[in-house]
Amino acid sequence: CFQTLLPYLIDSTQSTKSKEIAIRIFRKLLPRLPRKVIMSRYQEISKSLYNSLGDQAVETRKEATLTIVELNFKIGDRGLQTDHFSPNEKALISVFVSNLKKKRLMRQQQTMRKR
Repeated sequence: CFQTLLPYLIDSTQSTKSKEIAIRIFRKLLPRLPRKVIMSRYQEISKSLYNSLGDQAVETRKEATLTIVELNFKIGDRGLQTDHFSPNEKALISVFVSNLKKKRLMRQQQTMRKR
């Protein structure tokens, strides 16, 4: 599935809607992919997501941001290369990461209480 999706994800000639859908599917697939598989194509994926942050379509930018956040969780803070991001993009990603961490922690605590 990942190998089929990858060309749609990294091909800059894809239509905006195709790119948005590919990013969304990739984000949903991320938790199931081994870290090793992601890292083998990390440079291409990272570049594509970074380029998508500048897309004219709001939904594509949103999907790219959410996917970068999920990628951050998957490969860790140190693995995520954000040097080429603008300060505003870094701040936005940081806020999303923080909010998602809180959300996941609350969900985990609720699950523990139900037991």
